[in-house]
Amino acid sequence: MVVIDTWQYFVHRTLHMNSFLYKHIHSKHHKLIVPYACGAQYLHPLEGLFFDGLAGTLAFVASGMTPRTATFFISFATVKAIDDHSELWVSWNPLHLLFRNNSAYHRIHHQPYGMKFNFSNPFFVTWDKLLGTSFAYSLQDRAAGGLEASIRLENPNSLRKLAPTTASSSPATPPAMVELHTHHAHPRTIFNRLHFFVYAAALLALLYRHTALLVSRPAPSSLLLLLADLVLALMWLFSQGFRWRPLIRREFPDRLSAAAAAGSVELPALDVFICTADPYREPPVSVASTALSAMAFDYPASRLSVYVSDDGCSELTLLAFIEAAKFARYWLPFCREKGILERSPEVYFESGNGDGDEEMKIMYERLMDKIEGAVQKGYVDDGLISSPGDQEIFKKWKSFTPRDHPAIIQCEGWRSVFCDPVERPAFLGQAPKSLIDVLRQYRRWTMGLYQVGFSREYTPIFYGTRTASLLVGFCFSHLAFWASRFFPVCVYGLLPQLALFYGGSLNFPKASDPWFYLYAYLVLAAYGQECVEFLENDGSIRRWWNDQRMWMIKGASTFIFGTLDFILSKIGILTPDFNLTSKVNEEEATRLYEKGKFAFGAASPFFLCLATVAVVNLIAFVFGFIRVLRREREAGEMMMQLILSGFILVNAWPVFEAMMQCEGWRSVFCDPVERPAFLGQAPKSLIDGLGQYRRWTMGLYQVGFSREYTPIFYGTRRTSLLVGFCFSHLAFWASHFFPVCVYGLLPQLALFYGGSLTFPKVTQF
Repeated sequence: MVVIDTWQYFVHRTLHMNSFLYKHIHSKHHKLIVPYACGAQYLHPLEGLFFDGLAGTLAFVASGMTPRTATFFISFATVKAIDDHSELWVSWNPLHLLFRNNSAYHRIHHQPYGMKFNFSNPFFVTWDKLLGTSFAYSLQDRAAGGLEASIRLENPNSLRKLAPTTASSSPATPPAMVELHTHHAHPRTIFNRLHFFVYAAALLALLYRHTALLVSRPAPSSLLLLLADLVLALMWLFSQGFRWRPLIRREFPDRLSAAAAAGSVELPALDVFICTADPYREPPVSVASTALSAMAFDYPASRLSVYVSDDGCSELTLLAFIEAAKFARYWLPFCREKGILERSPEVYFESGNGDGDEEMKIMYERLMDKIEGAVQKGYVDDGLISSPGDQEIFKKWKSFTPRDHPAIIQCEGWRSVFCDPVERPAFLGQAPKSLIDVLRQYRRWTMGLYQVGFSREYTPIFYGTRTASLLVGFCFSHLAFWASRFFPVCVYGLLPQLALFYGGSLNFPKASDPWFYLYAYLVLAAYGQECVEFLENDGSIRRWWNDQRMWMIKGASTFIFGTLDFILSKIGILTPDFNLTSKVNEEEATRLYEKGKFAFGAASPFFLCLATVAVVNLIAFVFGFIRVLRREREAGEMMMQLILSGFILVNAWPVFEAMMQCEGWRSVFCDPVERPAFLGQAPKSLIDGLGQYRRWTMGLYQVGFSREYTPIFYGTRRTSLLVGFCFSHLAFWASHFFPVCVYGLLPQLALFYGGSLTFPKVTQF
């Protein structure tokens, strides 16, 4: 029943949401405004095959029913469908007593106002309830006798979609509309959807194989591989929210001023929040320059607000912003008068563009000298405070502490927009330049994302799908749970290698086994699709390869620590700390970064995990290769584990270089456009970057696992299935840690011990 209900709900909803499928296939069934019993089978032949026939086949295969039981079950489902279309309500009907999905419930779906609701069929209404497509019914007495089913609104706002637009609801003389952007479906949409169905079938076949092996030969390694592939499959499903209907957009920001003047569009209030915590790792001069670049936006001053939060409660940062506010009185009019686009004073004067503006340059140099002098001293002396008003501020400031200070901003909320300019960036900033900074940054992000993903009310699995759509919820879920990739990374990065070292197989298919080609397809198709998308977005093969390498490195390091931080904090063992990433411009890190190299930075436990995975794979690959040469094991039997170990070795090559004390490894972590978008200070080392992802992971998990706002259900209810998928993909992207760990360890362990993990052989048909 669960399989049939799940299959029929999503196929049924797709038939309604897709205009082509509805017009040419499902509309035949909906010619029945007034349903009747035999109308249950009045449908298009293709719908009968895929909607009913395939659903019954899946239920038969998934449950393992005998042919006799399957015959009875399909007959019962057919009787139930006929009763749902019978337009009859009998109080003693056992089908009405056992199932809420009955003739009254389904009648609403066949009415013109209910065609976007009550998709569930034939047994339960669970999916309608979860995804916000349910309209309850109420039975009312008819004057001519009998009962009539009509909708019962539990939430009056839910009928807004059905309310017709009247002429009185629009203004009499609407302003002339100025087109600010256009969009159309990407030509790759059809290919993405075809790939989705083929890839989903391949995933189901792989999970079926894992389950069958686990049932026939129970083993911890088989369970770990199954869980790792389940995590990878779930994260892949979430990522489809981004790919189901990709759009090509074209924006016209040059028309925005004309549109605002014409009254056809109201510019939203834009709030910019700048956070800092440590004046030594985040230099106050750079933070103040970031604030100045934000204040200099080409945007109406009445609609722009810039807020600064100093969690470190440092008087050095306070001095920097007091002086920056004074400098802004001259700098902002100067930028507008000269038409300067790079409105960060730090970048403008360092680029040499301000050589002719000596007066402004001298003012900025005095500002820098004053702030840097105070930073070198470590305190703000009285000689640096000139005006009485500033002296009064510092008297109050000295009584504040990071844990005891009054709130500067008190409001119920704010209106804001997410700004992601391309042709004319809004900010200038710096990306991480060392591996340690990147890992630290991702560690913080991991914790933050987990907190969102696992929050009770705002998890994107439920909240996102309810308030937006299923696809939007999937997108947020993918982000919230992206750190869960650490599990498959660890499993596939260690378990097969240890088995390879000891001569085990871990039930991986032999090279001659047809299942081997299934594994090959899943890997090559996933990598191929991402590569095509990367190249279409003006990327390069080198950048794409480094991107794949980075998510494996994060999965084997920062996602693990971020997940542990989140779990320990939830059970009360650990209080989450805030590890800052270094924003200081270190000459050596900058030199390597300009050469396209990524410095590893300081020593860190992050690198212990990376080095362990790299060394285990190297040893397992050598031992497995020696066993093949000695003919202790067949090459086809060990092929899957050898390929997996070799692939991880290639990705881990920078780790070996770092262990041999090289300068760094070539990478393109940040690819700014001609004029960078933000002047801020981002992590410059991989350890800081991974630490940041650790925080994000925790935040995304809190959203993904929140009770009311998880994108899987909340997003699909409020928007659509695909949008929910997108948000779910974002909310749960950290869950990749599990398949990464499984495929990074289990096959390698089996290869190390001489096992095969039941991977198929290349030559087996």
